[in-house]
Amino acid sequence: MSEKFRKIWQMDGVYVGLLLVITVLAYAGFLAHPCIHDFYNEFFPQRYFHIDCLRNHLSPLWNPYQMMGTPAHADPQTGVFYIPARIFAIFGPYHSIWCAIEFMMHVFVGGWGLYCLCLHFNVSRPAAFVGAFAYLMSGFFVGNAQHLSWIVAGAWLPWLMYSTLQLLRTPGWRPAVCTAIFASLMFTGGYPGFSFGYVYIVAALFVAMAFHDVKNKRSRHFRDICLFGALAVLLFIVLALPTIISFVEVKPWITRGQSLDYTQISNDFPSLSSLLFPYTITTEPSIMSSDVTMRSIYVGIITLAFFVVGVCRNRSRMLWLLLGLGVLSLLFAYGRVLPFHRFAFYTLPLVQLMRIPTLMRIFFIITMLLFAAVGFDAISKGNQKARKILIITMLMVVAVSLVVLVAVNLPISKGWESDLFPHTFFRKLRKEAVMTLAIALLPILIFRFLKFRQASCLLLVILLIDMMLHVAVIAPYTVYNKELRHRDLARITQSRARTVPQRLSNASAIQDPDPHLLWKNAGSFFKQVEWESYNPFMLSNFDKMQQPYFENGQELNMDLPIAFFPRTIVFDTVAHILNDDTAYVEQQERKGTYQDSTSSATIVQFDPGCIVLKTNVKESRPLVLTQNYYPGWHCEADGRDLEIHRINSSMMSVQVPKGTQKVVFTYRKPFVSAAWTLEWLTFLVLLLLCVVAREKGVGNRE
Repeated sequence: MSEKFRKIWQMDGVYVGLLLVITVLAYAGFLAHPCIHDFYNEFFPQRYFHIDCLRNHLSPLWNPYQMMGTPAHADPQTGVFYIPARIFAIFGPYHSIWCAIEFMMHVFVGGWGLYCLCLHFNVSRPAAFVGAFAYLMSGFFVGNAQHLSWIVAGAWLPWLMYSTLQLLRTPGWRPAVCTAIFASLMFTGGYPGFSFGYVYIVAALFVAMAFHDVKNKRSRHFRDICLFGALAVLLFIVLALPTIISFVEVKPWITRGQSLDYTQISNDFPSLSSLLFPYTITTEPSIMSSDVTMRSIYVGIITLAFFVVGVCRNRSRMLWLLLGLGVLSLLFAYGRVLPFHRFAFYTLPLVQLMRIPTLMRIFFIITMLLFAAVGFDAISKGNQKARKILIITMLMVVAVSLVVLVAVNLPISKGWESDLFPHTFFRKLRKEAVMTLAIALLPILIFRFLKFRQASCLLLVILLIDMMLHVAVIAPYTVYNKELRHRDLARITQSRARTVPQRLSNASAIQDPDPHLLWKNAGSFFKQVEWESYNPFMLSNFDKMQQPYFENGQELNMDLPIAFFPRTIVFDTVAHILNDDTAYVEQQERKGTYQDSTSSATIVQFDPGCIVLKTNVKESRPLVLTQNYYPGWHCEADGRDLEIHRINSSMMSVQVPKGTQKVVFTYRKPFVSAAWTLEWLTFLVLLLLCVVAREKGVGNRE
């Protein structure tokens, strides 16, 4: 039986299955409570709109409800071209509980990927398992849970690193195809900054490999890397083509399309103290000027000791290179706090487009866990030096915890306490220091009384409990809203029949019943057009149009019909408060006055990318449609093309002919649609080839 049991634990499927179970158990609270903050105010409405369009056989390229209409396909955080998102269209409307399932699915995929990445460095399966479950419960996933695009990037990054390293070690078409697939998944579904950062990681790895091949006169190997690397790049471009086309097209139209000024760089940064005290650092917003979601790099107290052991016992040059790149990534993650980021900002391409440098901390976290796997592998094999290093590390953690406990119990000036640190900070830090002290003492006692094998297994259990507690105490602050249930959010976000909106609205006005759980973007659920939404992706002209509504510290309401005929059109280059009687244009020749008061415009169909109106006018005059002016819109009146002009800074206008007309606005992107079809066909063919090649054991060139 023992031999059979040993063989079972040598199967990868067992560890992958355990990772799935751990993911569900760790984030089970997400299945009971709805997502928090940005997740349900930004990402949930976007994903709901996407899935709703697919289920109703509508194009999700244009979202007519958010901010008077936005090119959803060009927003880098909507994931319109992210292939796995289509899975949810099979299971009915995108309920808030699907947010939890999608989150856990990606977290599990990330842990599985890190498991494979650890195995790449020839550690044991239990050691790879340690790195994997520490990753899926690390400070990155727990801290940034509300940012779905970050979670998607974190899910595919280990797989991308694994396939890239495979390509560099044994270049062939299969690792090239896998690299292209994983890179495209991270790029189309994740936050773009991760892809920009990975470009420099790959560049450094390529240079290092090229130097190694030249030094060892391996010209054929270098040639194969260049050949199959070019194949990977080409396939990635094809797989990401609709996203690339959309990004390039929208760049001059959005507020964040140009290179950032250095003062616009986020001042968020990770905290090294989160390695020991993640709860205090993450849940106490007043102690640092940065966002609590961006601070944590926690991977577990015992994992930290494994990392130190791995650094001392590692013999892999590639791991040393990755450690160097991980440290540089951590320095970069501090942004404006350190001069390193300033140097990169003014020197390297793409860096000027990365507004949140702290995202780069994920590369340091992954590197730490790779070394931790090496360290645990050495300990589990009975290495005496590894045991001593671990004990010394734990003694240092004990010393730090004792110092903190003494410091927080010293008498402190009340004024100093209230000015710099709130009372809750000291209370939380005191409790967490005791917990850290207890966890650090356990390995010392374990190795004092148990043999190596038993001690290693017990360490793994303690680490798992530590990471589960880490998720349990922090998740209510950064993952889900513990005050609500999914049914509370479902009352607002339930699937509704497609309606024909008549006037502009906003989230506060259209939510029913109270309380107004959605801060913004309720229009996607209620099928109403909002003039005020929340999305960092904003068209420049729209931003200009709405500025007068937020001047002098007050917020005014934009009360306009969806379609109307203004009587007076004036020339003006400055945005001002709007009404349905007057509009403004920025071309002198288009101003005018119209006397007919009987003109009418009735909306008969209002779908994403297709708006149909019935108009009746006694004289040819401009019709205003409160959808953002953007390339791709076409208009016809009874089969006759009408030219679309920009009016009121960001709205669309057409000159409607005299009489009764059927006016049809359609949003067409033939190149994007063709590229989208090509993406799907290419993805399916490549996936099939990889499966067949895996069965036959071919694809690499040794």
